[in-house]
Amino acid sequence: MLALVRGAVRRLVPTPSPWRDQSSPIVAKKPPWANTVFLLSSAQAMYNCGMSRERGESFSIEAVGAVIRGTRFGRGPTVVLLHGGPGCYDYFSGTALVAWLAESHSVWCYDQRGCCVSESTGPYTMAANVEDLEALRRHIGDERMILLGHSAGAVLGAHYTAEHGSRVEKLILVGPAGARPGWHVGFDQTLRKRQTTDQRAALLKIDRLLLATRDRSARSELYRRRFNVMLPSYVDPRHRELAPKMAHYHRDVNVGVGASILALHRKGTWEAGLRTYDRPAAVIHGRSDPIPWHVVHDWCELLPQSVVYSVEHCGHFPWLEEPEAFRGALFAFLGGSG
Repeated sequence: MLALVRGAVRRLVPTPSPWRDQSSPIVAKKPPWANTVFLLSSAQAMYNCGMSRERGESFSIEAVGAVIRGTRFGRGPTVVLLHGGPGCYDYFSGTALVAWLAESHSVWCYDQRGCCVSESTGPYTMAANVEDLEALRRHIGDERMILLGHSAGAVLGAHYTAEHGSRVEKLILVGPAGARPGWHVGFDQTLRKRQTTDQRAALLKIDRLLLATRDRSARSELYRRRFNVMLPSYVDPRHRELAPKMAHYHRDVNVGVGASILALHRKGTWEAGLRTYDRPAAVIHGRSDPIPWHVVHDWCELLPQSVVYSVEHCGHFPWLEEPEAFRGALFAFLGGSG
């Protein structure tokens, strides 16, 4: 693994000190359960960021209360990409991430139920999303698949693994949302701290419109606009201009799935299933991600065999902010040059 990115990855020396939070200039220390931690920076990475132009093939599957639609790219071992939100859409298709993976894998991207082109009458819950993902696996026809989840999509990947661990070849959590209640406190504080005067003015204007708006579709559009105003605070301050824009956002999906996640995490019973997963797992987390580092600590406790990659000068969207370093981490874990 280290040979793949020789000179780009530095293995950290174990230390009795506790992990430091993301505000520290020092990278996170190795935790007591001995997950391997690597530090990457884009300037050191050795890979070229070539963009594949392969056209994808659309697919559609019937699920309970939903029609799941998406696109498949490439040929090879199956990788399923899970977008975040909840309530966003497939923001991976057309990106360098898919191009890299499609050179050696069959890459499946889809809109989760209720999002963009995947129509649904509900329910909007984590359990329903897990069953949709299992329906996709059956449609693909593979015994096992590699899961790569981003943000809330990482939580979906973890919950699927807790229920169907024998179907997961490898699990990759990129900028994962929290595994346990309370993680939003530090997250919200960092977002507020990074807001510019212009952002605050725009948010205030949208919040006033929300107070005066009752139409559900109009409110959902206002929440989408609000999300887009916030997104520059999700990336490293060096990369504000690289912040993405979300073309779709379903407020009802966000609220419904978010509430079901909170209920599951408060009970905590789902964790037992995840602890039985014994195949390879990785967490890739930007050092400037507003999601605090203790969230990585929680995921590593649940996945003690996991490998952690900390990407320098990077916030919540590593394939956009530090693509070379992210690519190095991804293929160091998957194997191959990407």
